[in-house]
Amino acid sequence: MNYLKEINAFYDRLETNPLSGGAVSLWHALMQVNNRARWKKKFTVAVVVLCYKAGLSESSFKRARKELYEKGYIHYEKQLGNQAALYEMISLDFYSEEEYCHYQPSNKTEGARQMLQESDKSSDNLKPNPDDNVNHKLDGKLDRNADALIKQNNTIQNNTYTTAESRKLEATYEYYQQHFGKLNGYMKNELTKQIHDLGEDLVLHAMKKTLDRGKTNWNYTKAILTDWKSKGLLSLDQINLEEVKFKKTQNQRSRQIPNRMSTPQIEPVPDWFFMHKREQQEKHESNMKKQQDKDQQQLMEDVKSRLQAYAD
Repeated sequence: MNYLKEINAFYDRLETNPLSGGAVSLWHALMQVNNRARWKKKFTVAVVVLCYKAGLSESSFKRARKELYEKGYIHYEKQLGNQAALYEMISLDFYSEEEYCHYQPSNKTEGARQMLQESDKSSDNLKPNPDDNVNHKLDGKLDRNADALIKQNNTIQNNTYTTAESRKLEATYEYYQQHFGKLNGYMKNELTKQIHDLGEDLVLHAMKKTLDRGKTNWNYTKAILTDWKSKGLLSLDQINLEEVKFKKTQNQRSRQIPNRMSTPQIEPVPDWFFMHKREQQEKHESNMKKQQDKDQQQLMEDVKSRLQAYAD
């Protein structure tokens, strides 16, 4: 499997075959485990591990797993006793939308065998049936994907080499966990969507920019990515060029500041400023007079009380 292509195909498939949030998180967790296992055809993983990676409770996990199975995203088999279930990821990049809807196999091997049998027929026997959901372009796709189908049909398909794209994707996940915090199911979906839209290089560059500015907040990184996207900056070269232009503009402004300071302009002071200042002064003087009167009255009462006490 190609990690990046599978993710792209996954989000393309969501447009016509939507999933709940829990199912999306579980699919990503299973893909990450399978990638770490170097894309084994079938692999086992404990429920508690998947619940932790996907951020789901056990009941939510069971509903999400059932949804993925029923909608053709995964295949799994329960084992005896306390053994972990056996999982198999169904390649979404392998099928087109029409092929997926038509075949919907219980597992990839059976679906591939069916497609191989049809690919052996002549093009005359592949004329579309009005009741058939298969697209007219199926025959061409079968020819182009013949080698891939043979590999899919091989039951001894073990490990495949981890591609550069999948390694970069994992590196982006690990960078987030090292500098921003725990990568739960929601954040993994959010990070994967940004990678799907802009690529790993831009997302990683935005996270580094966030750290350079003393921040560890994903929303800050997301704002940077949104700004780049709105400006049409979709590559590192474009972003670096924009940053050079920005620094050049800042330097020009800093050089212009002393010139403005050397010839200061005196702006007229508005009348309301003087009126306000006068009112403040009058208010202050009035308060001072009141305080003096109060102090004098207090002094007179004190002298009077002492004279009365002396007379007694």
